[in-house]
Amino acid sequence: MKEAGFIKIPRSLFDVQNLHKNKKYTDFEAQLDLFYLANYKAGTIKLRNDEQVTINRGECGWSQESLAQRWKWSRDKVRRFLIHLNNSKIIQLKKGSKHNVIVLLGYDTS
Repeated sequence: MKEAGFIKIPRSLFDVQNLHKNKKYTDFEAQLDLFYLANYKAGTIKLRNDEQVTINRGECGWSQESLAQRWKWSRDKVRRFLIHLNNSKIIQLKKGSKHNVIVLLGYDTS
């Protein structure tokens, strides 16, 4: 049985010529990418209607449409994948009136 704990992955690893630029992501790559895309400090995003939304540390403000393009998936596959992660208690989907936020559970656990 593996011990509980964490590994650190440098963000620079994700920047190496975007190795997955032209291929579909696997489920594991997509899940890892969510951690890469999560805010490491609070910030804001601007919605299409110019409304500002705060995205806290450990949250991801990317739309399903943007994730689908990034991962080379259909939007429906992204939706099903996020629901699966939500049901598995890996993420929490926070639904707003005009936006959704992906909260990575355990992001700050040490």
